[in-house]
Amino acid sequence: SHLFQNQGGIALSDIISIVKSIDFGTLYIKPAFMFQDDDGAVKIQFEADSSSALAYLYDNLCKTLGLSWNYETPVNDYGKYTNCAMHAAGDRAAYGCGPDDTKSGGFCPQMTLAYDVDFQSEDLAAAFIANGNNVVDYWRAMYPSGVAVGTDNFCPDGGCLGLYLNRYDLYQVFRPDLGGSWIEYNGGTFAPTISPAPS
Repeated sequence: SHLFQNQGGIALSDIISIVKSIDFGTLYIKPAFMFQDDDGAVKIQFEADSSSALAYLYDNLCKTLGLSWNYETPVNDYGKYTNCAMHAAGDRAAYGCGPDDTKSGGFCPQMTLAYDVDFQSEDLAAAFIANGNNVVDYWRAMYPSGVAVGTDNFCPDGGCLGLYLNRYDLYQVFRPDLGGSWIEYNGGTFAPTISPAPS
């Protein structure tokens, strides 16, 4: 949904300028396991490394967008923030962030595959999750270090951040290491016209 500034939101152009200023490294992802949460959603949990480029980006986006805590009004050095941003990572460490994780911290990215899934039996649920975890284990064996985000789609060199307008429409792509950004919307790509230097 659009975050209207007069309702506590932030302009798309402000989000873009903030992301352009963050010097993140190449983004890698690596699934850890599939599970069903307490609300019935089937999800994939990804490994989390607090020193990774992904964790650095997440932490800095939270700081620069002025993520509010305890319902307080957010502030930041940019003067650009939103009262609408939320984070839902605080309790995710309870599931663990990987096979060797200590189940502490909180930066544990997840991907929801389906909401409110009602299996016909506990045995079928267990079989589905077990089969999903077999696929995850196969993928982990093939790519032990994970894969760079976007390599097969919007980021040929891999590791980019994609800004989506919704769950389907990629709008802007940001290269790691302040390597520039470009518009990629509605199936079209526009050459990078934004300086890679932070503004």
